[in-house]
Amino acid sequence: MTIDVGASAIDRALYTSAGITYVAIANPANASGKIRRVQVWANVALPGAKVGMFYVVSGSNLTCRSYASIGDVPAGRLQGFVVDLDIQIGDLIGIYLGSSGKLECSTTGGAGCYYLSGDRMGCVNTGFNSKSGWDISLYGDDYIAPAMASSVLPKLVRVGII
Repeated sequence: MTIDVGASAIDRALYTSAGITYVAIANPANASGKIRRVQVWANVALPGAKVGMFYVVSGSNLTCRSYASIGDVPAGRLQGFVVDLDIQIGDLIGIYLGSSGKLECSTTGGAGCYYLSGDRMGCVNTGFNSKSGWDISLYGDDYIAPAMASSVLPKLVRVGII
């Protein structure tokens, strides 16, 4: 079974504000395991972007389960990044955009998102604001590219992970 989380990372009609952590409500994780790839579509380049897996503690309070820096994300097309993030069934995917980056989004017809100013990766039981109807162009799955598999899988087997 493929593990996936988030909405399709596509070119959308609008874009987000900068300097904010967004957490997508669309498509919560369908299984527990590892997210190995994230896909992002930036409208304005994202400097020092970070992605993370979040879970709802209660109401709109979230905790970040795991996160990784993906560095600078170029704008204008789909970008993919290799990560190694723990995820549990029901988790949500989030992104910190950096001080000037903007992410493709739609503001109607979506599942909604949580948001809070600043870098909230690593947060614990933190209150977020919410936007109904939003979808953001952020997606993650457990896909391992064939080129990556030949270098990573033997190491995972050697240390007893697989």
